[in-house]
Amino acid sequence: MPERLHLQLLPIMSGSKQYLRSLMPSLSQVHGALVTLVTMPVGTRMLYGLAQEGHAPKLFTRLNRFGAPWISVAAVGSFLALGYMTLSSAASVVFDWLQQLVSAASLVHWINIELPWTSPFQPYAAWIFPVSFSIIMLTGGFYVFIEGNWSPQTFVSSYFNIPFIFVLYFGYRFWRKTRLVTLENIPIQEFLHIANEILEPIPSPATGWRRLNILWA
Repeated sequence: MPERLHLQLLPIMSGSKQYLRSLMPSLSQVHGALVTLVTMPVGTRMLYGLAQEGHAPKLFTRLNRFGAPWISVAAVGSFLALGYMTLSSAASVVFDWLQQLVSAASLVHWINIELPWTSPFQPYAAWIFPVSFSIIMLTGGFYVFIEGNWSPQTFVSSYFNIPFIFVLYFGYRFWRKTRLVTLENIPIQEFLHIANEILEPIPSPATGWRRLNILWA
């Protein structure tokens, strides 16, 4: 555009353009750091909780002297090394597949999450959110069905979690010989009264290095 108008590009405009280009890697690094900070505590809590309930090896329930589940942290953190796959162009494609798998798994997690308290707009909100997340998950890779955009890799990475979660669910029920329990047969009120009568001690404020436990505790 400046050339067509016979105008010279101002030095400040050229410098700003180069600055913005140099800023893009920094923004991606900040985004990666934020994703890491979110992934570590969420993944660690899930793995630690599964181990406590007997759905994962008890090894992941071990705590260090600071009260942090260090084995769970190490296990979750080891998967973050997959980020180095982006150092090559071919590996970045594989990393994109893994990222889509994790995104779909997060939607499945939010669909099945149970909140231990009541909230407004119930029971409608309890149905709206699972239906909304299900629609997002089903349409996450819809563009592969458009003519000329078919990609087996994208299809698998976008929709692999849907049959996989059913295999895990029904496989666990078959292996453990479990069955569904109706709400009427669950003595939930009795346990709620017991929980309300037990007062948890107020923890003392963390000091020193223990303050870092907020990242994964």
